[in-house]
Amino acid sequence: MNIIGHQANIDRLTRFADKRALPHGFLFFGPEGVGKKQVALGLARYLEAGTFTVPPPDFLKAKEATSFRMPLGDRLLILPDETGKIGIDEVRRIRYFLSQRPNRSPYRVLILDEAERLTREAEHALLKITEEPPEAGILILIARDPELLLPTITSRLAPLYFSLVPQAQVQEWLRGELLLNAKEAARFTKDSLGAPGLAVRLFSDKRFQRRLLLAEEFLALRDRKEIIKKILQPDDFNFGTFLDALILCLAREEFSSAKRALWHELLELRGNESYFNLNPRIQLTALGTSL
Repeated sequence: MNIIGHQANIDRLTRFADKRALPHGFLFFGPEGVGKKQVALGLARYLEAGTFTVPPPDFLKAKEATSFRMPLGDRLLILPDETGKIGIDEVRRIRYFLSQRPNRSPYRVLILDEAERLTREAEHALLKITEEPPEAGILILIARDPELLLPTITSRLAPLYFSLVPQAQVQEWLRGELLLNAKEAARFTKDSLGAPGLAVRLFSDKRFQRRLLLAEEFLALRDRKEIIKKILQPDDFNFGTFLDALILCLAREEFSSAKRALWHELLELRGNESYFNLNPRIQLTALGTSL
């Protein structure tokens, strides 16, 4: 599956890869859903197979989905667990993975998605890896905002910014890759604000769609007691992912000074949620008073 946008970043990465001059650590940062993880996966694929492609989304039952394989074990993708955190055990796994020699790729590529979800203990453990990076390893941290990570970590990583993709490109990509009609492609492009990953989730992820509807309802109502109960009701409720939905919904609106203040409050709360055991009911009630 082709990657949409970010050609300048891809060209830069492939030039370094061809010269075997890639830094030992990168920080891919920028808005959610714009393709940071896809480019990281594409780089790993390029190093192993010489092609900058990624597997299609899980819901596409195409032959390509089963033909895309990285059997040699030179790439490891770390994601937050079911609680939305990345803990110390995952950092131990990272250390072990990077300590091994690559098979066919010149590097072992470790991709840490949503790095802002690291616990404080895990973040300090990861710092030790960035201080003494392995010779044949590349560590790619993916985050929305570098300020959500320890400065001592980010200072040791090469920053690479990923912007929103022009909406005309997203719309064309949705029609070509996902076979959406023109009306559907235009709607999902507009709702995703130029983030292809969000457009795919808006199209395919029913849980994500329900979460957005609840977030919209939370932002619109005056009396939020009942909607807060409804939000917290599912057994798989995750406060961090609901904050993401609120942030996305707010981004679609025109920003007054009050909305801008709420935006910053949500971003700060999203960062703190990784480190502190926050009570979602209390936090949502407090947010309601800011609206």
